[in-house]
Amino acid sequence: MYCGWFRSYLIVRTQALQKDDTVSEFLPTSSGVLQGSCLGLVLFIIYTNDLPQHINGKVVMYADDTQILASSQLDIPLATMLQSDLMALDA
Repeated sequence: MYCGWFRSYLIVRTQALQKDDTVSEFLPTSSGVLQGSCLGLVLFIIYTNDLPQHINGKVVMYADDTQILASSQLDIPLATMLQSDLMALDA
């Protein structure tokens, strides 16, 4: 079943910034959900739940923070290992 309300929650969104009485123009957002929303927390958990399965290094997750840790005693440079993990997250 198609859920239009859910789809509209994730795509075709705009945002503006406000400082004091001044508001910027609304511009499209390319990612993210509404800050402070209950559904945003659920979507974050779903999105990050299997993250450690796709990373070669160690993953430390707490609340909305994630760190990728790596150490290498192999011939592979550490930067190459971390870049590989970052590219796996982008896929």
